[in-house]
Amino acid sequence: APGTLLEVTTPSTNGMVEALTLHNPFPGGFTGVGIRFEGNGGDKTAGIHTEYDSNTNNSNLVFQTRDANSMRDSLKILFSGVTYVGGDIGSSEGAMLQVNSRSSTGNSVNDTLVLMHFDDNSAGTSGIGNRLKFVTETATNGTYRMSAAIDSVMDDATDNSKDGSLRFLTMEPNTAIVTGK
Repeated sequence: APGTLLEVTTPSTNGMVEALTLHNPFPGGFTGVGIRFEGNGGDKTAGIHTEYDSNTNNSNLVFQTRDANSMRDSLKILFSGVTYVGGDIGSSEGAMLQVNSRSSTGNSVNDTLVLMHFDDNSAGTSGIGNRLKFVTETATNGTYRMSAAIDSVMDDATDNSKDGSLRFLTMEPNTAIVTGK
């Protein structure tokens, strides 16, 4: 295409094709490959890279952006599926998540965030639901406990008589038990 510096085209008649492969030939340890984006002066402005551990054969995917001073991890997807968003991943700054929605009317309610629970083996039954879980570190360094949760539960999943509830749960003093409030 006109104005394109690099175009990779691979015809496919059956779905996904690996059109570009990045390979790190150096064995062992913690290696990875990536794509670096630079500004006019050669400063790195953004990047996408992998973190590959050849000892465990696990790989993470990291998206980085630049603030005024340095590159920071903006999004990190771990091999386990855990995803960290915002901040300096793993630092005391904490993570932030902002989800925006738009509408053309000022008096509407949008589905800004949707949490869905699928039953892979059958249809959902009464008691199926979703949980928004709050976990905090205790006074014991590296020990984390659920301190509160918000549950959305389908109390009656029967067609034509569906009932649901929103439950607020908090930790009881001196216990690890979270109960409804």
